[in-house]
Amino acid sequence: MNSNIRPIPTLFEVFETNLLRVTDDNLRRERFIHRTVQEYLSALRKSNVVVPAHLEASVAEELGEQVSHMLLKKTYGFSSILEYQTAQKVAPEPERSTAIRGRPRS
Repeated sequence: MNSNIRPIPTLFEVFETNLLRVTDDNLRRERFIHRTVQEYLSALRKSNVVVPAHLEASVAEELGEQVSHMLLKKTYGFSSILEYQTAQKVAPEPERSTAIRGRPRS
């Protein structure tokens, strides 16, 4: 096996990484989507995955639609990506159940 070949990250992994890296509250959705798609295509190239030149635009468009759906689902209910990030950092831990799981034995 060729040692120069890198493992291929999933689109979701690239998306999640970019979502955590956002620091500009004015970043537009379109710019975030474009950046994520370009980073993913670059990762594919580095892993020796070739997208034929005549298909690259349509592949990028499809990937953009997928990233858009991921972004909508991930940040639903938040007005910005930074608001989502802040909520994730301060999210309380789930409460542990204090319900009695059974009767104590006598």
